[in-house]
Amino acid sequence: DAFPLDLLRQRGVTLTNGAGINAVAVAEYAVLGMLAAAKRFDQVIRAADRQDWLNDAPGKVELDGTRALIVGYGTIGRLIGDRLRAFGVEVTGVTRSGRDGTLTPDAWASRLGDFDWIVLAAPSTDATKTLVGRQELAAMRASAWLINIARGDMIDQQALVEALTTGTIAGAFLDP
Repeated sequence: DAFPLDLLRQRGVTLTNGAGINAVAVAEYAVLGMLAAAKRFDQVIRAADRQDWLNDAPGKVELDGTRALIVGYGTIGRLIGDRLRAFGVEVTGVTRSGRDGTLTPDAWASRLGDFDWIVLAAPSTDATKTLVGRQELAAMRASAWLINIARGDMIDQQALVEALTTGTIAGAFLDP
């Protein structure tokens, strides 16, 4: 998100940010996406729209005992992690510094196959543009879901469509 800083200074405009202002809402939304994916709530809604009353739940994945990698373990990422731990999810974060036992940017990609959930919560920077592409998607488990509550430019969209179409990964929940 670029702003014309020189022009704003010239006009005496003070620019601030609201870092963390919606952190709880965004964290809850990410967990909602994971629960919807685990229980295949999309299929439940579609069946109800058809007035087809299912005899069995389409999604039987339990969060308990699964593993999540949260790329971007700042305020929002930590809030997501806190909520997931309450469901029994083993959480691993990724930070630039590797603080508090988190993985560093050069260490997470080789571990993608260890996780059931890949959650993108990092800010959009030059370093995070197309952070997830064909190689990263191919390294994920076929049963894994990609949850993106960060900017859309972090994912190679064409590679994601191909991965979903071919069953390389189980699914994706994308923040609109």
